[in-house]
Amino acid sequence: MVPIINFSNSDLGGYDLKEKQFPVILDWTIGNLGCSVAKEDMSSFACKENSKCVQSENSSGYICKCCDGYDGNPYLTNGCQVTIVQVRRV
Repeated sequence: MVPIINFSNSDLGGYDLKEKQFPVILDWTIGNLGCSVAKEDMSSFACKENSKCVQSENSSGYICKCCDGYDGNPYLTNGCQVTIVQVRRV
């Protein structure tokens, strides 16, 4: 399991990060409620149409993903659009 570290911008104080490059992995969730509870309040539920709620594996909260056959941003209205597949005849 990957350790969970909570940090803020003050943790970066004292470091000259200009012109520096380093890998970053972001693992984030929405809120601290699971999918089933979060769906009860649709006014604050983050997943929009053509998306699904996915329970976080590493912490509380949830994330949204576009449903199979759709691509885009599941947090925006009309953000998940039908995936267009181009088929070429040979």
